[in-house]
Amino acid sequence: MFLRFQTAVLAALFLGPADLSAQTVTGSITGSVVDPAGEVIPGVTVAVISESTGATRETVSNGRGDFTFDALTPDVYTFVVQLSGFKKYERRRVHLEPSDHLSLGALTLELGSTSEQVTVVAEGAKVQTASSERSGIITSEQIENLTVISRDFSVLASLQPGVVYNPGAEAQSFSSSSSFNVNGGRVGQNNITIDGIATDNSNGTGVNVFQSMDTISQVKVLTSTYQAEFGRKPGAAVQAVTKSGSLSYKGALYWYQRNEAWNALGSFNKGPGALRPPYRFTTAGANVGGPVYIPGLARRGQQKLFFFFSEEQQRELRPQDQRKVIVPTLLERAGDFSQSANPYIRDPAKASLPCAAPNATRPAQTAGCFQAVDPSTGLGESHRRPHAGLPQSIPDPQPYRWRL
Repeated sequence: MFLRFQTAVLAALFLGPADLSAQTVTGSITGSVVDPAGEVIPGVTVAVISESTGATRETVSNGRGDFTFDALTPDVYTFVVQLSGFKKYERRRVHLEPSDHLSLGALTLELGSTSEQVTVVAEGAKVQTASSERSGIITSEQIENLTVISRDFSVLASLQPGVVYNPGAEAQSFSSSSSFNVNGGRVGQNNITIDGIATDNSNGTGVNVFQSMDTISQVKVLTSTYQAEFGRKPGAAVQAVTKSGSLSYKGALYWYQRNEAWNALGSFNKGPGALRPPYRFTTAGANVGGPVYIPGLARRGQQKLFFFFSEEQQRELRPQDQRKVIVPTLLERAGDFSQSANPYIRDPAKASLPCAAPNATRPAQTAGCFQAVDPSTGLGESHRRPHAGLPQSIPDPQPYRWRL
C-alpha cells in the first residue's frame, strides 16, 4: 500500500511541471555589477533567494557585467553579490509582480573584505524601465483586507485608473459575473487569467471557473501597451496568481453570512408588521499550505516542494425580485368574462400583439382576437354559446363554458 502511495506521489511530481510550463505569470529580473568607479565587473556570482520558500538560484555576470534571472515566479526576493576583494552586497525585499520585467540597475560593490557586508533594505517602489506597459498591482494584503461582496477577484481591477466597474451578481456564478470597462473598451474585450490560464469564454463575457478569494496571492491589471503575449483580447489583461506553500505551515478557517435580520426593509415593504423576505447567503471554507513532508521521500525542512489546499462552499436562499403581474379573477376562472376590464381574448396562433379595447389615444387592437363579452347585452359569451373564433387547440370539456 505504501509503495502505491510513493508511486502516485512520484508520478504527480514528474507530471506536474508539464502543466506549469504553459503558464505565463513568471517574470525576469536584470541588473549589472560595477565597482566604485562605475566600471563593470565580469564573472561576479549573483544569487537570488526567495524570501517565502528559501529557494536559491545563482548566475554569473557576463563580460559586460550584466546578469539576468528568467522564469522567476512572483515573489519577494533577496539578491546577494559576492566577489573577493569587495564587501558582500545584499539587497532585500525586491518585489517581482506577475509577468514583470524588472531592472535593478547597477549594483555597486565597495572595496573591502568579504566578511564585511553592505545591505540595502526597504527601497522605494521600483519604476518599470524594462517594459512600456501601463499596469497596476493589487497585493495580497489588499486582497485580504478589502471587502468584495461577490468574492470575485476580478472586481479588484476597479481599483486601477481607467477602470469602470459594473456591479453584477452578489456571488460568483456562471450566468452573471462582475464586469468592467477599461479605457472605454467593451466588457467582452478583457482577458482574465489565473496562473496564465484563461478563465472566460472566448465567445462571451462569462467566467468558467470559481476561485476563492483566499487562494489569490496577487492580481495584476495591464491596461495598455503591454507585450504581445497578452494579445488574446484587445482590452485589459487581468492576471491572478494563486497562493503556494511557504517554509512554515499556515492555514485559515472562515465563515461568512448575509442574513435578512441585518437588512433594512425595502422601499415597497414598510407597512405595519411587514416581514423581511428570507435572504441567506453563507460562505464557508478552509485552506492550509506549507512544505511537503513524506517519510522516505521528502524530509522535514526541505525547500523544494510545497503544497496549498483550499476548499470553499456557498449556500444561498433569497427571494425573486418584486414584480407586478395580472392573474385571472374568480369570474374569469369560471369562464365568465362579462366583468373583465379587457373584453378580448388573444389567440396565440393568430395575434402578434396583445389584445386591447379602444381608448382616447389608441385604436382597438383586435387582430387575431375574439370578443369574450357580447357588446349588445354585456354578458360573457359563456352564457350564450362557444365563440366561433375559439381556437381548436384549446380543450373545451363543457360546450357552453370556457375555461382558462
